[in-house]
Amino acid sequence: MTINADISATLPESLARAWLKYNQATPGVDNSLNVSSVADTATARYIISFTNNWGNINYISVTGGSYDGNDTAGGSALGHRHKTPTTSSLELSSNYGQTGAAADWVSNETNHNGDLA
Repeated sequence: MTINADISATLPESLARAWLKYNQATPGVDNSLNVSSVADTATARYIISFTNNWGNINYISVTGGSYDGNDTAGGSALGHRHKTPTTSSLELSSNYGQTGAAADWVSNETNHNGDLA
């Protein structure tokens, strides 16, 4: 199987349609598929723009990562902001530890599944 920039309907159902490994501390994209850009909008907040739009806003995003690369945060969490995703972008935020303080992570990892337009 060959994967290139035009992934619209050529991937089997079980494969991710987009993914991102993003260093918010730098900031910089380490690796991605179907991601056209990442906008660092504030401390702990960024917007992923997709190369190929989703067919609807019901796609699934699984997120994780590490605050400092050593997993010393203890209970760190990365999750969606309370904002409706669009078919072309998704806004995420990252928090540090059990206090939930906003913090830029060195490794934000996202995996996105759903039907593309």
